[in-house]
Order: sequence, then C-alpha cells, then structure tokens
Amino acid sequence: MKKFSTTVLLIALMCSCTLSPDSKTKKIEFTDSFDQHIVLEKAPARIVSCAPLITEIIYALGEEKRLCGRTDYCVYPPQAAAVSSIGGLMDPCLECIVKLEPDLVLASTHFKKSVADKLGQLNYPVAVMMSQQSIAGAEELISKIGQVLGVTVKADSVITHMQQERQRIIAKLPVDAPHPSVYYVVGFGKQGDYTAGGDTFIHELITLAGGKNVAADVKGWGYSLEALMDKDPDVIIIKNPMKQAFCETEPYNQLSAVKNNRVYEIDNHLIEINGPHIMEGLEQLVDIFHP
Repeated sequence: MKKFSTTVLLIALMCSCTLSPDSKTKKIEFTDSFDQHIVLEKAPARIVSCAPLITEIIYALGEEKRLCGRTDYCVYPPQAAAVSSIGGLMDPCLECIVKLEPDLVLASTHFKKSVADKLGQLNYPVAVMMSQQSIAGAEELISKIGQVLGVTVKADSVITHMQQERQRIIAKLPVDAPHPSVYYVVGFGKQGDYTAGGDTFIHELITLAGGKNVAADVKGWGYSLEALMDKDPDVIIIKNPMKQAFCETEPYNQLSAVKNNRVYEIDNHLIEINGPHIMEGLEQLVDIFHP
C-alpha cells in the first residue's frame, strides 16, 4: 500500500492555490479553508471521485485516465460507468477506496467528515471541493480542480469555452421574446414538492434562457404544492422519465402547462450538475422557452 501525508485536505472554493502552469511533476501548494498550508509532492495520478460534479470535471479536463474510483451516482458522462464504484455519496465503501490505493480522494458536499478522518488515519489524503450555486461558482471549481491536477491551461480552456457558449446561446434569444413562467421539477408527490429556488444555479439558467422562475421568491429546494397550483406556470421542466407520472397525478394534471402540453423532459445531468455541461442545459432551455 502506498503511504502519503496523514493530513486530511479540506479544500473549499475560496482556497488559494499556486503551482507551475500545467506541471504534473512539481509540487502543488495551496491553503485550504481552515488556513492549513498543503503541499502535494506532485499532481495525483490515481484519483477517487466521491461526487458526480467532480467526476464530470475530471472528464472535461481530459484527465479521466487518473480516475480509479467513482460513486454509484457518477453516471455522466456515460463512460464513467466503466470505472470501479465505491458506493454511495454519503456512505462510500471505505474498504473499496483503500483497495484502489488512490493518491487523492476528491469529495464534495455530501461526504461525511468521519469517512475523511478514517481515510486520513490510513494515510490517504481527502480534498473536499465545495460547489457554489452559480455559474461563476462552477467555473471557479473547474479552475481549482485544474490547479490541484496540474492542468491549469486545460481548465482555463474549458472555462473559456463555457463562456463563449453562453454568449452564443444568449445571442439566439429573440429581441422581443416573451418570458414564460417556469417551474423546474426536482421532486413531487407524497414525499413533497421540490424545485430550484431563487438562490440556485438552476434559477440562474432559467433566467438566462428567458424564463421567469415561479419559485424565485424562495431559497433552496423546498416548495409547496399550494404555491405551485397558485402560480400555475406556463412551462414545466422535468427530468426524464418522470413526465408521464407527473402529468397523470392529481392535482398536477390540473396545471395549465399539463393541459396545454407544455411539460418538457430534459436530461437532468445537464441541469442539476453545476459543471462544464450546463451550457448544453442552457441551450435546451432556450429552445424550449422560445421554439
């Protein structure tokens, strides 16, 4: 088994990093959110990703050859399914991670500190990369991971492409286009109603695409059925394959969007994962709102 520093690396988006441009062999130094000065002798060659967003970014950076492990929820891009799984987001298999002998474990919001502590005791460093609820936050996270992997030039290229795509897509919007009211379905039914509130990046995507998020006045992901029925949005966006169940369930089948056949299925990985492919999600929203 390889041996590494016992320091558990907890990195947040506000951390500062410095390294030689695109050097995978020189030291990488950064200060984490707890002001711990971290030094990696070289860019990690074997990585376990404990979050779908991190997995997607690794692929976008062209560094998937370093990915030796991922969670059951890391299914985008599809080729990630060929990588060994370590289990769930909150309860990954510790033995599975150890067996893979990673140089670095990259985790995010749902990763338990107790698991990180155990890995640290076993001399496996863990970096917790927290995402922000904004497109700018996605770009910053791509930059941070690019720094940790020693591929800053590639990370800058990915970010530039995202910005160029955003400009191209927004330019497609008609000058005098109407702004339909929109509801994004995260969950519905007996377990409660969930959507994207006004402080989420999905709200930002809906707004950029020329829509008006009916849940703009709430924070987070919870919503009420009464508010949804009262707002009665023009357009409903829902992930595949939930449309049929939604449209056939009381009282959702009474909504105008359902009656007017304006319920649209979308690949939720392009909308709900705040990473390199959200511009594809933005373009799909534009095409739905302004056919």
